[in-house]
Amino acid sequence: MGFGKNVVSRLTALALRLYSVVIRQPLMNVAPYGFNKGCNEAEDALSKWIQNGSAKQTCIEYDNLKRCWFTFIPDSVNSTTSKVPLVVHLHGAGGCASLPAMGWGSLAEENGFAVVWPQGTSHQIPFVPDWFPDNILQLNCWNDGSQLFGAEKAGIDDMGFLKTMLQQVLSEEDTVIDRKRVYMSGHSNGAVMAQRFAVQTEGVLAGVLAVGGLVFPNDSCKAEGDRECWKEGQTIPEYNPTPIMIVAGKIDEVSPYDKRRNALSGAIPSVEGWAQTNNCSTSVEVKHKKEGHARIVYSGCDNGATVALLSVEDAGHHVFTKGRGQFQISPVNVIARCEFRYLPPPPYEPDCQLSDLDTTSMAWDYLSQFQLPTPSPPEAQHEDKEHEVNQQ
Repeated sequence: MGFGKNVVSRLTALALRLYSVVIRQPLMNVAPYGFNKGCNEAEDALSKWIQNGSAKQTCIEYDNLKRCWFTFIPDSVNSTTSKVPLVVHLHGAGGCASLPAMGWGSLAEENGFAVVWPQGTSHQIPFVPDWFPDNILQLNCWNDGSQLFGAEKAGIDDMGFLKTMLQQVLSEEDTVIDRKRVYMSGHSNGAVMAQRFAVQTEGVLAGVLAVGGLVFPNDSCKAEGDRECWKEGQTIPEYNPTPIMIVAGKIDEVSPYDKRRNALSGAIPSVEGWAQTNNCSTSVEVKHKKEGHARIVYSGCDNGATVALLSVEDAGHHVFTKGRGQFQISPVNVIARCEFRYLPPPPYEPDCQLSDLDTTSMAWDYLSQFQLPTPSPPEAQHEDKEHEVNQQ
């Protein structure tokens, strides 16, 4: 993408950045988004964000590693007698479970559902030479199968961890959470991980939100190790078509909208791949020029599992708002510490700018209409599912 393209977006983002320096407001970060930036792993790490409701940290030993997550139960959930949905949100590379982005906390309070924020593991990026020191260029990340992150090179079993985590959360909160309404959300590396979880599990998720992580399910691999391949994007035989909304910024240079970058396929191939995977038959595009976004929805899919692409004009890699209320992550629409602005050169500020469009709220309106079919009998199927997870 040439420097002259989207000049207004670039200048607007740069002006916001300069404004944040002039007013000297201490910008908080959507995530550390920097190398070697440790996460707050204290039990009360969410206390600065959550004044209403309960948030607890749970840690287990899985695959000889300490793995942790936070569970947030808003007061609005505690005051109801009905079971409520659960959203599991996966942070992007360099992110933290203790810095809840994308506005899920506020939506949970307003709509009465629970949220889980799991933590990835920290690894050196996989593209440095073997002689490079191990304690430099570390990133928190997920093994999403894209061959882009250190968790994959290290062989981290994030699929197994997330299955085990969900099994424990659903068991502990059995009187609170509706198993038919479990959704997974992710940003960037977390978005690809959420899609991997969807294609490689059966009867777990009622829907998926993928923001800034564009991959093509069941993409053909030319050869083992080919980087132009999402090698963990193959559906398992038991896969049931899963509804998904893909959110993409049209000037994203991290996971580009209109071109392939290694395993990242671009927006249109990604949504078309999901439409093929869910065996959809029709599509319709609706443009909202004044609001600066468009939506393509594929319907006529197996199991009613529609596929949607929400594309946002003048948006980079962080296609979500700064949040509101106790979950506001920045006083202005800029990420303070953001290495993305240096990739690619010259400095590209839009990938460090947040959006005015509340894409998370739009995604929740879309996803919340779906739920898994009622199992029959629930006890027998639940026991089989536990056995399946424990064996993997």
